Amino acid sequence: MTSPAAENYPYSNHPDLKAHAAISRSAAADGMVLLKNEAATLPLSPHGHKVALFGSASYTLEAGGTGSGDVNKAYTVTICQGLLNAGYAIDEELEKLYQPYVRAGLQKKEEEKRQKDNMFQHAPAIAEMPLDKSVIEQKAAKMI
Repeated sequence: MTSPAAENYPYSNHPDLKAHAAISRSAAADGMVLLKNEAATLPLSPHGHKVALFGSASYTLEAGGTGSGDVNKAYTVTICQGLLNAGYAIDEELEKLYQPYVRAGLQKKEEEKRQKDNMFQHAPAIAEMPLDKSVIEQKAAKMI
């Protein structure tokens, strides 16, 4: 197998960004894992349902990485924003609980990034916010 350059493939500085975005979206959707749908609960209709989002990654997104893993992106969408865009209601209490924690975690990551010896050292992901078991049980009872 040879490289595109060896095959005289015509270089273009005008990639089809819409087609590439469609492929990325399709790959992301195909990579999703759903729970077993024994009670015929899925798919959820956005109307009349509120979603409780747990986990720091629901409210922030780390797209790309460092060095060659870093990517230029036109935009990013968090899980929270994606669900809101699709018409779902998000549990406001959980969002208000997570947002300040995530903001503080992002600030800490930026500070750590500035202190690194080189650009290839990656700051660790935001740690999960500790939640009391009663909060989880309360939200689970409300969502049913």
